[in-house]
Amino acid sequence: MKQNKNTDLPGTEKVTGRQKKYDWVVKLLCICSAFILWLYVMEVESPEYETTIGGVIVELIGTDDLESKNGLSVYSGRGVPITVTVSGKRSVVSKLTQDDIVATADVSDITEAGRHNIPIIVDPLSNVTINQKTQDNVLVYVDQAETAIIPVRENIVSMDLTHPYEMGTIQFESNSINISGPKNVLSNVAAARVDLDIGERKDSYTTVCEIYLVDKYNNRISNTYLNYSPTEITVDIPIYKSVTVPVEVKFQHGYLDDTNSVITVTPSQVTIKGDESVMDESSLLAPIVLDEKKITENSYGKTVILQPAAGTFIDDDITEVQVSVEIDASIQSMDLIVTDIEATGADGIRYAIEDEEMSVTIRGPIDKLQKIRPSDLYAVVDLSGYSAESSGTVTKTADIIIDAEDAEGIYEVGEYTVQVRIN
Repeated sequence: MKQNKNTDLPGTEKVTGRQKKYDWVVKLLCICSAFILWLYVMEVESPEYETTIGGVIVELIGTDDLESKNGLSVYSGRGVPITVTVSGKRSVVSKLTQDDIVATADVSDITEAGRHNIPIIVDPLSNVTINQKTQDNVLVYVDQAETAIIPVRENIVSMDLTHPYEMGTIQFESNSINISGPKNVLSNVAAARVDLDIGERKDSYTTVCEIYLVDKYNNRISNTYLNYSPTEITVDIPIYKSVTVPVEVKFQHGYLDDTNSVITVTPSQVTIKGDESVMDESSLLAPIVLDEKKITENSYGKTVILQPAAGTFIDDDITEVQVSVEIDASIQSMDLIVTDIEATGADGIRYAIEDEEMSVTIRGPIDKLQKIRPSDLYAVVDLSGYSAESSGTVTKTADIIIDAEDAEGIYEVGEYTVQVRIN
């Protein structure tokens, strides 16, 4: 029979699976500890770590002093980027960005216009060494500083208004802005502009717009050496609705109308404009009212000021019209002497009418007018505003009353007064 061989040698122990697993854990822990120790040394205890940081912008300082002391202004050299090499502990240096590096060039000592090389100073950082920079100087150009007042204009980006809507005159919070900068740059500025995107709006509105500069060819000027104020502006954009309406004329008392007179108005119609919210077409223009009791002849002409509705206006700056009236020949005038003068409202007072008679002009259809007699007329004055303590002679307006059997269409012309003595 074949016997099994004993592989165990004297002086050795048998290695179990649990022991092998333990050995691997120990080795792994050793590796991790070594890696952590390496990181600590590299990040914290490393004596020197160098890196390069690009895009560091050189800031020009002393520009205000340059202008206030010497009347000069920089027009080139601002915003120059440089690259800076720094060194220090990795934990510090590796976190630096271009925003952490401050590079400046002081122009306050420049005394004349022209080209100047100004030293670049990089501010030191704690625990960081500035090793080098890509350039030691920045080239700046200086010119005489000037100021100017330039107009503000609009640039319509889009507008799609159709009849009866249209845009009115745009109003700016200020019609101009103040601008300052180098003479040779400032001379290229023609105007300040704002962009307006109106589109299909049908109502007036107010907006705040950014201001930018343009040259005489309407090219936009983007120059950091120009300073202007304000940089934003409030703009009122009126959007109007327009309606054409006839000019209506009528008589105050109704004795004249289109059956016995012809009215001509020049112009006969006008265009009213305003915000849509106030454009009630039934009351856009107040009618012209003529007082026929002040018309003494059959031909009459008058210039009348138009009165559009509140919040509206008449296009083309039309403020008045010419009105002419031709009255039919059947309407005539007649003068009569009135002797019957009465007073009302005279209770409790003593009075005396000093005018014994007055001449009154009446008008109307001639066939009826010829039938009127002086006895058909009398005058009335109102004394209700006086008391027993009142005294003196007063002038009072007299109302003419026509009391005839067939007096329709007959009316007095003009105004009449009476002298009354109150005791």
